[in-house]
Amino acid sequence: MDELTIVIVSYQSGEFIRQNIELINGINSSRIAKIIIVDNAHESLDAKIDLPNTIVISGAHRCDGETASDHHHAGIQLGINHVESKYLLILDPDFYIIRKEWIQDILSFMQSQNIAILGAPWHPQHFVKWRYFPCSHCLFIDTEKIPICEVDLSPGFTQEFPLQAKLVQRSIITRGYQGVLRRIFRKRAASIGHSRDTGYALFMRYSCSTKIQMAMFQPVWRKVGLKKLCEYLLPDFLSYVPKRRNYYTNQGMEKFGLPDCQQYAWEEFLWEDQPWGFHIRCYPKKSLRKENVKIKYAQETLKPWLDDLLHINTKGFTKPIS
Repeated sequence: MDELTIVIVSYQSGEFIRQNIELINGINSSRIAKIIIVDNAHESLDAKIDLPNTIVISGAHRCDGETASDHHHAGIQLGINHVESKYLLILDPDFYIIRKEWIQDILSFMQSQNIAILGAPWHPQHFVKWRYFPCSHCLFIDTEKIPICEVDLSPGFTQEFPLQAKLVQRSIITRGYQGVLRRIFRKRAASIGHSRDTGYALFMRYSCSTKIQMAMFQPVWRKVGLKKLCEYLLPDFLSYVPKRRNYYTNQGMEKFGLPDCQQYAWEEFLWEDQPWGFHIRCYPKKSLRKENVKIKYAQETLKPWLDDLLHINTKGFTKPIS
């Protein structure tokens, strides 16, 4: 049985996926994962992507009134229903893991540290999203600790989970103090951490759980344009800047002599103080939503970057450049 299965949901992202799979196979020599691609756009991806260890399944049909997050979640659920391995990775088509031999490193780490969930959190610039817990962009799950039938990545929730119970248990004084601040800073209170997206139900169920171990990759963020004094004085739930120590870093991949991601507005992530990956984030960029534009971008912008990376990454990353 395969140790790791990767589930990728595609919506007109064939070229990004092809390059992603080639990268995965190119930097992992000892362990190659099984890859399941869910074709949510029904564009006959099986004819476009013919690579080892890869299968393409028909995706979910989008219903009238259904959000993109609902459609994405439905595709993920179809994919994970085919998973039989101990470890599962849910990966966005345009999230590229660049660490050499990362499959071996991640599986060894999760096993030795008893980790059930490991992944990339929402980048801190997306302050409307939840914090301090992985999202669905790059998400590893140990299916022996969290069975497939309990992996719910829906953007909503229908039952009370530990996070809600914890909020109810706060003291009257604490709730009163926070209530006053929320009324004063209404705009912040109504936006920070309140947006639901794919993976929200998993966050609600496990973010405060004491029964599982969780770990995250570290986003790279330079807090451009923020009023630093205001963010420093306000509590976490009203600050656009996460307060938890070492949740993010301002030292990116260029510190390791890698090609610059910042010039393209790609989101960078580190793991164990080493480059882990980057996320192009096509969907929010309206200019990258059309398939022909995606193909051109992948071939003319992404591929040269990955070629440079593979050349640099032949012997692993160097120590940070001082």
